[in-house]
Amino acid sequence: MTRRMRPNGCRGPAARGWRAAARGIACATAVAVLAACTGTGHPARPAGPAALRRGFAFAGGGPGIGFIVVGGAAGRPQISVPAIPPASSAAVVQMPLDSYEEEVSVQQNVLAAAANLLMQRCMAERGFEYPLPAQPSNGLAALQTAEQAPVGLTSLAQARSLGFLAPKAGQGPGGIAPFAVIYGPAFFQLITTEGKAWVVAMFGFGPPGAGGVVRVTRPGCLQLTQSELFGSGGPVIDPVIQLAGQALNWTRTDPQILAVDRAWSACMARHGYQYGSPTQAEQRRWPNPPDKAEIAAAVADVSCKTRTNLPNTWLAVEAAYQQAAIGQNMTTLAALQTRFQRQMQRLESLLASGS
Repeated sequence: MTRRMRPNGCRGPAARGWRAAARGIACATAVAVLAACTGTGHPARPAGPAALRRGFAFAGGGPGIGFIVVGGAAGRPQISVPAIPPASSAAVVQMPLDSYEEEVSVQQNVLAAAANLLMQRCMAERGFEYPLPAQPSNGLAALQTAEQAPVGLTSLAQARSLGFLAPKAGQGPGGIAPFAVIYGPAFFQLITTEGKAWVVAMFGFGPPGAGGVVRVTRPGCLQLTQSELFGSGGPVIDPVIQLAGQALNWTRTDPQILAVDRAWSACMARHGYQYGSPTQAEQRRWPNPPDKAEIAAAVADVSCKTRTNLPNTWLAVEAAYQQAAIGQNMTTLAALQTRFQRQMQRLESLLASGS
């Protein structure tokens, strides 16, 4: 979980002037790029799981933007949950979507390298440098964080030292426009530190002039790079994150999960706490730094999770729903895989020509 941090992203300008306007340009461009990321390709014959595990290129987006429809008319699927490891077991519940996202991350790195090469070429032709390195993907880490988030705190040592406060860690991607995912959040910072001419070369236009008129010169390097990367068909969208989100939603209301939540809640009540779920306990407005009351509640939380085997139960049920979501969307996944293979061939050619 992430707590006690202010969100980042596109905000209204806090100060007037060129730098605030430049940030506004970046945010407006993010919206424009997101609007283009809505295709899912044409129907294709289903492919087997081994073929699909070669992965997809991640183009980013937010809820409802550019992702496949999960489940269709079938709604909540019937699942079969295998034997759940006991709390004392060292066995790890394997999440089916992790292997997909692991391949996505590898291929995202190819996409980032190609994007960086194209940006450097384009800006150099216009007399500017593009100094940012290609940003490695952390999609797998972000997916695993999302999968584990409802389970919450599981370390007794962490509970005793930090309460519910999570250790500091790097921020993962989320709700960031495709070009920011490819180039990294530092892209936003860069455009606020460079001069007007650099920004015009990047975007093809600068901030509004007199009377609010925006002067468009020629396509910017950002637009040209997007066109080279994705062609006329648009980016291939990674469906893994939405599939995982649907599996999470199904898991939250699964009868087996509701039962283990009740057992955890009853255990917490015996310790003097009234919470319906671990999320309620963690999201309470605790003081910062953690006080003795928070430490005590966190220790009780972890103890009750162990007693009820809540973590392994949650993950086992979630894994079963992930597998069902994959099965429901096999045809769409196969169509996306076909488009992805064509795109990867183009990107590999670009990288080869740049070497």
